[in-house]
Amino acid sequence: MSGPERWLLSPHVGVEAADESSVVVFHGATGARLRLSKPLYEVLRAFRNPAAPAEALGRRDFAAARRCLETLRAKGFLVLADAGGRTAGVGGEVPARPVAPSPYTMFRCSPRGPGAWPAHAAVIGVPSDLGADAAGARDAPAAVRRRSAEFVYECDFDTCRPRGWFDVDRGERILAGVTIADHGDVRFHYGESLETVLARVAEATREALEAGSFPVLIGGDRSVALGSIRAVAERGPVAVVWLSAASAERAPAAWAAARQASALPNIVWLVHAGVRGAGSGTAVSQDGTRAVTVAELRVRGAAALLEALPEGLPCYVSVDIGVLDPAHAPGVGAPAPGGLEPAELTSLLRELGAAREVRCLDICDVLPSKDVGTLTSVVAAHVLLAGLGAFVSPGRAGRDGGDPRRGC
Repeated sequence: MSGPERWLLSPHVGVEAADESSVVVFHGATGARLRLSKPLYEVLRAFRNPAAPAEALGRRDFAAARRCLETLRAKGFLVLADAGGRTAGVGGEVPARPVAPSPYTMFRCSPRGPGAWPAHAAVIGVPSDLGADAAGARDAPAAVRRRSAEFVYECDFDTCRPRGWFDVDRGERILAGVTIADHGDVRFHYGESLETVLARVAEATREALEAGSFPVLIGGDRSVALGSIRAVAERGPVAVVWLSAASAERAPAAWAAARQASALPNIVWLVHAGVRGAGSGTAVSQDGTRAVTVAELRVRGAAALLEALPEGLPCYVSVDIGVLDPAHAPGVGAPAPGGLEPAELTSLLRELGAAREVRCLDICDVLPSKDVGTLTSVVAAHVLLAGLGAFVSPGRAGRDGGDPRRGC
């Protein structure tokens, strides 16, 4: 006969806060939080090694405590000792979510927990620099979220709809009625391979797309885009707009990411826009790719970019913040003079959004450790907001499905 069922504390469980009478624990993979009494917390601690419930409870009030343990088990805080770290729910064992909650949210919008209605726009942080030329981009999602707090996301209490923001440059309100939810950060553990992280990025992006949301990713280095591009391209042919100054000489890893992106399945065209400086002569047009220099963009504006894109193809837009001049974005991996002005970049995004269907946006390569104050993080938040305003509206978002009951 087999022995009693043995349970184990999930490796995703951590302690958030404690006082004299209680402890708040959280599940890093699902975002669930529970306040436990000190006695029940001591019982939970007993499962750091595999144990049967009766062994952990000892002489305590078995009936009441057992009910609490069943709740912990249902929410994934306790797993079967042989469950391989998977959590158990009403429908049986389910894998952990690809994202974990972030301590900050973009524009102070609400975090999206399990079971929440999908929003028009889904913000996903990717704190990884495993594919970078210079370390430090892993700190970018938190830094950009903190600096985005000056654009507070608010809802009208009478209509329960998002107010949006008034864009002075456009002379109109943007994102009115567009809901935004922060999905948190893609989980990863030190020692994991880059391919494992990119698979989780693709999973998180796929989850947002399947809910009918417009994914917005905050990197992380340039390689993180390979995961999200893969998920978008699974839904059909797509063109990639790769806004970056990176050349093979100055930023080989970022340059390699662009080449890899152009070779992914269903990527039928890639435009590398923003090329400039010495060493970027290798950025020539090839089959399936096209290079557009800063000089061309300055002379011809968005027309230079739009003419390089095939008609009728939906787009994925990837913004390396280093496409801007270092005067505006000094905290990047490979700064180069002569870059775009922020107003030029946001105007480019607006015209691109007006002329093409855009299915996903990422902002990458912010290095807070190299920044001057928080200037680059501030500019990245501005660019992200402008990109959302250009690509997302209640009428355009969620065309692939999703729950229509969106609200604040």
